[in-house]
Amino acid sequence: WGNLHFKSATNQAPRRSNPGQEGVDRTLWLRLKLIADVGLLGLPNAGKSTFLATTSNARPKIADYPFTTLHPNLGVVGVDNTEFVVADIPGLIEGASEGRGLGDLFLGHVERCAVLLHLIDGTSETVAEDYHTIIGELEAYGGDLAEKPRVTVLNKVDALDEEERASRLNELEKACGGEVMMMSSVAGEGVTASASVPPRKTRLGNPKHRPPCRYQDRLRPFGGPRERQFAPGLADRIGARCVVAQRVGL
Repeated sequence: WGNLHFKSATNQAPRRSNPGQEGVDRTLWLRLKLIADVGLLGLPNAGKSTFLATTSNARPKIADYPFTTLHPNLGVVGVDNTEFVVADIPGLIEGASEGRGLGDLFLGHVERCAVLLHLIDGTSETVAEDYHTIIGELEAYGGDLAEKPRVTVLNKVDALDEEERASRLNELEKACGGEVMMMSSVAGEGVTASASVPPRKTRLGNPKHRPPCRYQDRLRPFGGPRERQFAPGLADRIGARCVVAQRVGL
């Protein structure tokens, strides 16, 4: 006990206290994960940063060489009366899970996104191989990242003629086994259509359909006799899985 325990009406400032308990030393490694609804994936120079700059007020660095993006960028995109946060992470290459390129360290920033927007460079001669490269890195990363809802987009179609568009689109649809959107962020072609798919795919605009919190998130205010519980799903929205906070007066 501290000296407050020995306080009485006749001893207002006691100088007696019990020895404290032995302290505990811990080394903690904290990993920051950005809070976003939609995560952008793709090889370097797939047009991720250009898409983010076109659809939001974010101003990421854009250039015509690989690994222009060296750190994640966030932007708020508004479409169909719905706003959602998009995270742009550095491009992945084959072997990123083994440390090649910038590695897969930044994939942690899209782990908690509701949907992934996978951009494929339409000017590449191997769009199917490019698609499988990213999917392979997601599977190698582990967790449920590879199982998240994905929207596949063939980007930079402004540089293709009609025959090339049809050929690349058909090849990519066979590779992913589903629908593929076509878009050009530079020309503005198909941007709105591609950006409107993630909210519909996961119902981001409706709070009732947000994934529920896995744990019971509580916040105990200082001096409060009761605990206040977050609304269902709020902790996921603000980026907290299980938060227990208590201020202690010294």
